[in-house]
Amino acid sequence: GFYQNYHARLPYTLCGQQYCSDMYNSDGENVSRLATSFYGVDPNWGTAIHNNSSGTYHYVGNGYDSIYTRYGPDCSGFVSWVLHNAGFQTQVLGADTFGNLGTRHQLLGSKVAEAGDLIHHEGHIMFVVGVDEDKEVYYIAHAAGGSEGVKINTLPFSSPNDYAVDMTTWYNNHNAHITIDDYRAGYVNGYTGESGNGFVKATLDKGVFFIGDSRTVAMCNYVSLCNNTNECNTSSCLAKVGAGRGWFTTNYQNNDFGGKGNVVINMGVNDLVGSVDSERIAEKYFNDFKYIADNNKERMIYIMSVNPVKEPASVDNNNVIKFNNKMQELIANSYIPNIKYLNVYHNVNIEIGGDGLHYNVDTYKRIYSYVMGVI
Repeated sequence: GFYQNYHARLPYTLCGQQYCSDMYNSDGENVSRLATSFYGVDPNWGTAIHNNSSGTYHYVGNGYDSIYTRYGPDCSGFVSWVLHNAGFQTQVLGADTFGNLGTRHQLLGSKVAEAGDLIHHEGHIMFVVGVDEDKEVYYIAHAAGGSEGVKINTLPFSSPNDYAVDMTTWYNNHNAHITIDDYRAGYVNGYTGESGNGFVKATLDKGVFFIGDSRTVAMCNYVSLCNNTNECNTSSCLAKVGAGRGWFTTNYQNNDFGGKGNVVINMGVNDLVGSVDSERIAEKYFNDFKYIADNNKERMIYIMSVNPVKEPASVDNNNVIKFNNKMQELIANSYIPNIKYLNVYHNVNIEIGGDGLHYNVDTYKRIYSYVMGVI
């Protein structure tokens, strides 16, 4: 629906640099992160955004006074994302900084740019993705702003207010900053869709290995990955009723994850009982996840959100939200290419059962389908 609603594949918000640190979805989860902190398409792009209390997010500052309804990249964020996904080491720069990365050529009627160069208009930056010399136009991809979002359109060779930025020298001086295997492990094949494991090393099965607590036990049973309602220990699922971080830390080290190339971890709800520091618990789990990712660079590690609870469960759902917000923040700021957050909490219709903790069969099947669709 983004294309129909916005005439673009992705919406636009002012999220290129420091401007987008407090964008929240309707559940109060912070969805914002730098465009150079992940590979593929951010699953949060397109999320309806609000301020931290209620209503549509209203950004005021740095010369901007705008109301945004959907989260997505701005012009410099989009260009940074393209370069980052091409394997180059770059920060999220401002439009005018990008406009000075190479030799500048004013667009006065002759061809002065090639695909891969940038087009700079004061305060705006665009990517050249094609050239039609017969029609004397460039095809440019850019985050156009407002309701137009990210799109491709044409720009005449004669556009005196615009300048081509020759990127040849910049590309030659910036080697790819990660190995091709790491890059492939964090990048998706496709025009839109979440970043995921498009490729894995040939020595690994391209399947999925699940780790979790009782809710993972239930899911694995309902999708025929396990046949034990208390504990799963199969080639596709390792989970136990009541499992918390203590159980997890004794089971992930030296685990071959069934030889699978994708590992989905859904832990944390049993650690959030009572009055606890949810953010500190998230930090401890993140250190575990980082260890797994660092020691399994050929694998993609997916961290599933802790999903909702309600009374009479002994876990307060506010703790769940705090845990998820902190985990998203830690992953977004880690720049680890083979860790990916799965926002099941926000993207799957979850029907909570009578105990306030577990779900019905259809919900578990929806969660499984969502995970497999992302991967």
